[in-house]
Amino acid sequence: MEKRIIFLIGFLLLSFSIYAQDDFLPGKIYLENGSVLEGLVESKIWNRNPEKINFKTQSETTVYKFNELKRVEVGNFIFEKAAIKYEVSSSNPKQLTDSPILEFAFDTVFLRVIIEGPKSLLMFKTKEGKPQYYIKHENQITLLEHRFYLARTEGLVLRENKRYVNQLVDLLGDCPTITQNLNGLSYKEEPIERLFKKYFECINYSPSFTIQREKTKIAWGVNLGLTNTTFNGEGNFYGTDVFASEDYTQSLAPTVGGFFETVVKGTNEELKLHADALFTYYKVEGAPNKFALIDENGVGSQLIGKREIEQLHLKLYPGIMYSLGNEKFKFNLKAGLGLGVALLTKSSVVFDNQFYKKDPLLDTSSLDVGFTLGGGFSFNKLILNAFIENKSSGMDPNGNAKLDRIVFTVGYKLSK
Repeated sequence: MEKRIIFLIGFLLLSFSIYAQDDFLPGKIYLENGSVLEGLVESKIWNRNPEKINFKTQSETTVYKFNELKRVEVGNFIFEKAAIKYEVSSSNPKQLTDSPILEFAFDTVFLRVIIEGPKSLLMFKTKEGKPQYYIKHENQITLLEHRFYLARTEGLVLRENKRYVNQLVDLLGDCPTITQNLNGLSYKEEPIERLFKKYFECINYSPSFTIQREKTKIAWGVNLGLTNTTFNGEGNFYGTDVFASEDYTQSLAPTVGGFFETVVKGTNEELKLHADALFTYYKVEGAPNKFALIDENGVGSQLIGKREIEQLHLKLYPGIMYSLGNEKFKFNLKAGLGLGVALLTKSSVVFDNQFYKKDPLLDTSSLDVGFTLGGGFSFNKLILNAFIENKSSGMDPNGNAKLDRIVFTVGYKLSK
């Protein structure tokens, strides 16, 4: 088992090193000195306000610090640096106060552009994860001000200071048909974005940029791979230790099947529900051991033999996959379950490589459950994963017969 863990850790480290080297997408950077550069931009900027970014051209890689950058365009994202104020109250109901008064702090950060035009909508998340929305008009950045607080009536009731509603009426006042009733507008990205789209339709303007929303993506494909299985017979079986005294060989066998995955919406494709369906097989052989035989005349004897155990399963490996990377290359971590139905189970004792005695000590359960942990990487349509599975063999009603397995698969996406 230790060797399997070492192999899996090595595989994950290799995958992560490849990911770290290839986390770039085509883009532009605008510098404070007025220069505009096109090349490959480090895409990890998507998820944080960076102190620096790496920028590649055909000839070299250059590191630009935050104070040198003015605007970054990479993939489906535009980030624009600005000096802003933001509201500092918590978004956690347990930490709210009963004060509706807005409180502000100031910083210079990258704002993410949601929709760009004569009046642009931008957003920023604080370190605590609280979203803040801004309007840019004639080079002026205005915070849409909002605050949750607790009102003390008969109990504590969650209320909102919705000053942003009056601000939107003023800032989008050249289109009064869309600002007549904004009291029901929630302080969330998509409702405010929809309002801006209606505004641009009203003034007959086509935005120069609109962020592309995540759609529910479903992918499926085929898997080929290998399994390495170890049978562990520690424990008693129906009051005997018939399996426990034997050391079993490891089994290396091919596996084939398919996979299915879907992106968890709102996670920037970082979280996925991923399931592999595989046919898995193993055949192991125990060390030579003494077995008692009774002939038809009732005479007993002992012979040296080896036990052979083999199983074929239809396995489903559902789990949560966490991915980091870009559209081309992603590093994946996955944890989940191994659910299996035994299609074939055999246990026999071999004497002198020719005489077989069927073993009666089997209880093949209809469903076995185990746990899995692993990861890998995906490159375009290829997905390479390795994971460890630990589960009951399904042979023993007390769950004493265990299987340790490492699974390595190469998947190919058939969906677009």
